[in-house]
Amino acid sequence: MQKAYPKNGFVRLGIEIARSHHERWDGTGYSPRAGGHGHSPLGAYHGRGDSYDAARSRRFYKPPLPHAECCAAIYRRSGQLPRSVVVEAFRALEARFSSVAESLDE
Repeated sequence: MQKAYPKNGFVRLGIEIARSHHERWDGTGYSPRAGGHGHSPLGAYHGRGDSYDAARSRRFYKPPLPHAECCAAIYRRSGQLPRSVVVEAFRALEARFSSVAESLDE
């Protein structure tokens, strides 16, 4: 896909995020990379938001978790993430995440 759009930065950015947002620094998770230096910072940011959304959303197999519980899970794992700036960015926007999630519940 990237070869089809070599000059389109927006498309390349979307591809990078989609491929890496489930990747973990230690190489676990799922992505085409092996972790460590190949880990995408953009994927890390998106991954925290995706984790929050997945936990906060109702699914046919689970009820939604409360905001505080979702945040606590992200903060518990923050020690495992070399990019603590990603967790700090989430913390700075935590109230906004809650507000958006509540508006979508209505």
